[in-house]
Amino acid sequence: MQNYKLFIRSMRVMGKKRFVYLGSIFVMSVTFALFGIMSSLLMKCVVDIAQTGEYERLGYSIVAIVVVGVISLLIYRVATIRYNVEAKRVYGDLSERVLDAEMSLPYSYYEKHHSGEIVSKVSYDLTKMGDIYGSRLRRVVMPFLQVVSYLIPMFLLSWQLTLCLLAVNSVMMAIELLLLNPMHCVSRELSGVNTAMTNRLSDMLQGMEQVRMFPGGRGTVAQFREENHHYEKKYGRKTLYTACLEGSSKGFELLCSLVFLMLGIYYVDKGYTTLGALAAIYTMYASFSFQFLQIGKYIPELVGCLANAQNIFYFLDEVKEPANWYRENGDKRIAETAQAEMPAGQKTTTGIQHANAVEIRSIRFSYTGEEDVLRDFSLEVKKGECVAITGASGCGKTTLSKLLLGLYPLGEGDIRVNGMSMRESD
Repeated sequence: MQNYKLFIRSMRVMGKKRFVYLGSIFVMSVTFALFGIMSSLLMKCVVDIAQTGEYERLGYSIVAIVVVGVISLLIYRVATIRYNVEAKRVYGDLSERVLDAEMSLPYSYYEKHHSGEIVSKVSYDLTKMGDIYGSRLRRVVMPFLQVVSYLIPMFLLSWQLTLCLLAVNSVMMAIELLLLNPMHCVSRELSGVNTAMTNRLSDMLQGMEQVRMFPGGRGTVAQFREENHHYEKKYGRKTLYTACLEGSSKGFELLCSLVFLMLGIYYVDKGYTTLGALAAIYTMYASFSFQFLQIGKYIPELVGCLANAQNIFYFLDEVKEPANWYRENGDKRIAETAQAEMPAGQKTTTGIQHANAVEIRSIRFSYTGEEDVLRDFSLEVKKGECVAITGASGCGKTTLSKLLLGLYPLGEGDIRVNGMSMRESD
């Protein structure tokens, strides 16, 4: 259910363009399958005519089949171009949304999260999520639609033989789907390890002097190597799962071919189907079986990319910083408290000169909402005056500078710059 919700949300990212995108995949699937079906019908036509000797209709049949095949290929190419355009478009839009989210997050977010974690999201997770639109979804949907397209003529030619082949392939896909949950888990673990590696690398690059000068730097390098080794082990697991999918697909491909030959000979001998129909089904079955097995192979990979998409959605869902802390939060004290406290000649009116460049009046601030960093702090800095603020570490010097820059909202009190309250400024 969680994967389904992630998939639906991933599609909604495209807006109305998702209908063009999904429609292109549908047209690509049907037209490509139609070309294969035409090739199979051509084979049936040749075998049947060779048996009956009706060579006069061979030319018409070949021309009709070739024309339909060429038209289907042309439509397939147009749909492919449209699909690629929409896939690139949504990845570009998604990148812009992530960038906008980065620019809109409150300053506190960047103080609580390592820069390497953010870099990992906008590089590793975003790229993996882009793979959903670029290839992973297509590799699941196209085989499914092509399988349905092949099944229709195969059932018309011999429903008994087709049912047997479908049952064998269904068993194979069920085995492949057993790897669905392990692939999802290992993809999430790889994303987490990649984030840790990016954090370590960012630390080393930002503090290269300290890394090379002090013994503690060697510890940072050792931690990066440990995370790198951890990533290697996790990726080895993913490679093992992928190898299992590949191996099982090839094994069942051979098994299905053997089953087809045995059943085909039996049904022709019993008169359930003709040799021409058997030849057509065989040529279609090669593509049918391959596409059927691709469904089970690529569904786990799609689920793995959805795990990365979840990380991106978590990032996009972070609470954004408002344009004005106080107006967005419905603060009604803007003009009342600040204007009332100002002397009569220093009201906040555009064009009026003010004696003080900065006025801090009884401010109160806390990062966590529990312990105050600043309480009832006031300060006046006149124009042209140079003021230095000193104090012990942790007394609030840096916090005061952040409040002056508007990086955090005030709890109580007011800060005025040239008479303009920060509660009023945009």
